Amino acid sequence: MSSAEHSHTLTRSVAERILSLKRSGETDSSFARRIGVSPQVVSNYRSGSNGASLEILAAVVRNTEASAHWLVTGDGSRFRIPDEARHAVVQAVESFASDAERLLRDLRARYRGDGESPGSP
Repeated sequence: MSSAEHSHTLTRSVAERILSLKRSGETDSSFARRIGVSPQVVSNYRSGSNGASLEILAAVVRNTEASAHWLVTGDGSRFRIPDEARHAVVQAVESFASDAERLLRDLRARYRGDGESPGSP
């Protein structure tokens, strides 16, 4: 594949990912407004005649929950995780790890301490 063909394929893939953000039942015009581009840009993406500029990619990321990494590469999560959600997940995992450590300590103490197996009265 030539450099130009690779560039066109990459550009087309980015345009397809942008178009995939369109909500069910949403018109091209309202989708264009929501992502911060003109309706003509959406039409050009649909026809394959234009690729996404950095300015348009920035507008899409700014106006949607789309991940910039996913838009450009197609890899990873499609949507950004808001900082509050990320913080909540980290806290939940840390709490789970703490609970698991406490459970393991209790189980070790039962096996070592009195010789009884867990669940004994």
